[in-house]
Amino acid sequence: MKVLVVTFPGFGYLQDRPLFYYAKKLAKQFGFDVLDLKYGAICEGESVRERAERSLPGAVEDAEKQIEQVLLDAGKENQSYDRIICISKSFGTLVAGNIWEKLSAFFRVSQVFLTPLPETYTMFARGKSCIMATGTADPFMTKEGLRMMEQDEKIELMIFPGANHSLENPEDTCESVRNLQRIVERYEDLFLRFCNVR
Repeated sequence: MKVLVVTFPGFGYLQDRPLFYYAKKLAKQFGFDVLDLKYGAICEGESVRERAERSLPGAVEDAEKQIEQVLLDAGKENQSYDRIICISKSFGTLVAGNIWEKLSAFFRVSQVFLTPLPETYTMFARGKSCIMATGTADPFMTKEGLRMMEQDEKIELMIFPGANHSLENPEDTCESVRNLQRIVERYEDLFLRFCNVR
């Protein structure tokens, strides 16, 4: 099975940070291809939500173009993909959610939403099978958003007590590492389902 792992960064959490770094390292260990998306201009705004709203159309267009190019290149080599795994963070969860339906028309798609914004759930993920990971101290996740995700039987929700928007516990480094380990182990469980090696 040929698998493409696509990473969707947030505004400040880029692909060299731990949640992405180990996802990519593990994906390559499994023989998967990796595409690190890059967005063009990110708009200014008084709040994160305002920046996200203004930046989203351009970021979605950037993502679609980059993914399309990789898929075209693979097709030219008769190496078409069987599955796409999207791993997204914060603002990136909105971008990944936006193109989910379009990708699903042609490919099997798995979604891992790291520190999603509540809108990611209400706009794109409600009632769909996916993985979502959030911390109880994430200032961008609302109690109502968390409650809705907890009640959705289709969502595999990973909740990290005391963790912030980076899924880290600022006062407990060892707990932060354990959080990262839980996420990486969940990546491994997901990747094993689509790997011919093991």
